[in-house]
Amino acid sequence: MGLASFKTELEAFAIPPSFLFFDWTTENYAAVQGRSDYVHHAINSVVVAGGSVLIALLIAIPAAWSMAFAPSKHTRDILLWMLSTKMMPPVGVLVPIYLHLSQFRPA
Repeated sequence: MGLASFKTELEAFAIPPSFLFFDWTTENYAAVQGRSDYVHHAINSVVVAGGSVLIALLIAIPAAWSMAFAPSKHTRDILLWMLSTKMMPPVGVLVPIYLHLSQFRPA
């Protein structure tokens, strides 16, 4: 897929395919950038992903430190709850969330 992005449309669908010996071009990247502001959207994605990671770390690091070095009487229960959610199939979590959120209708 990565190599096909540097090929012309005819070379991408050629039979037999040429793997490394073809006329390399970056016209496809210029066409994508011309149709939409791809760089702007990519930067937005990086900012959102980076912000999510930063927020998660700001919450998770103190919580992990607290459970590791200053455990309370609820620490074991919390750790068992977190472990049990890892053993549950994702559908077991998504179905109740879907049922709960499906009750909300836009006004």
